[in-house]
Amino acid sequence: MRKTLIILLIAIALAGCVEEQEEGEILTPEAEHISPPSSNIIEGLSYVSLGFCLWKNWDRDPEPDGIQIEWISFYDEKNNLITFHNIPVIVEIKIYSQRWDDEKLDFVRNNLVYHGNVTITSSEDIIRIPKEDIAPDPSALDAMGEVWKWGEMDVAVHTPAQGTFYAETEIVQIYD
Repeated sequence: MRKTLIILLIAIALAGCVEEQEEGEILTPEAEHISPPSSNIIEGLSYVSLGFCLWKNWDRDPEPDGIQIEWISFYDEKNNLITFHNIPVIVEIKIYSQRWDDEKLDFVRNNLVYHGNVTITSSEDIIRIPKEDIAPDPSALDAMGEVWKWGEMDVAVHTPAQGTFYAETEIVQIYD
C-alpha cells in the first residue's frame, strides 16, 4: 500500500508537469548570445606607418609615372608587424607642396595638391598615384626661385571596425 501511494504521488507530480506544457511547444534553455569575431578586425592593431613612397615608373615607357606607396605598415602595441588579407581598409591620402620660408630658413607646408582615397584589402597592397592627378603648384618654390619638387604626404587609414589611424607625415617627391 505504501509503495502504491508513493507511485501515485509521483505519477500525479509528473502529470502536472506534462499538463503545463502546451502541445507542440518546444522548450529550450536560454542561451547566452556570443558574437562571432568580426572578419573586419585587424587583430592587435595599434598604429600604422608609411613604407617607401617613391617616384616610380610602372609602365613600359622610360618616364616616371607618379608616386608609388610601396606599403603601409601595420603594427601592434609591441611594435610587431601585423599582416592581414581580405579586410577592406580605406586609405585617405593628402599631398601638400612645400615652399621655402625665408624667416624659418626651411621648407614649410604650402598647398594641397592631391587628395584621394583608395581601398586596400591586404597589408601587402601597393598604392599608385599618377603624376597627372597631382596638381601643379607654381608657388612651391625653393630658395633659388625654382619649383621645389618635394612635398609632404599625410595618410589616414580608416579601418571598418577599429577607427582611423594616422601615419606620420612623409617627405615625398611630387614633381618630376
